[in-house]
Amino acid sequence: MAKTTLSVPDTLKNKMDAYPSIKWSEILRTMIIRKIEEVKKVDELKRKGVL
Repeated sequence: MAKTTLSVPDTLKNKMDAYPSIKWSEILRTMIIRKIEEVKKVDELKRKGVL
């Protein structure tokens, strides 16, 4: 699996660290997949002239 580094502000990292049981990489992976699917749907609607 490829690795990508993500920078977040220290304040956000501190908040994330308060919940060590949460698998942040899994959550981000899921969110990225959802965003890609959303953009693909919009692109398809634009291609069809709906948007």
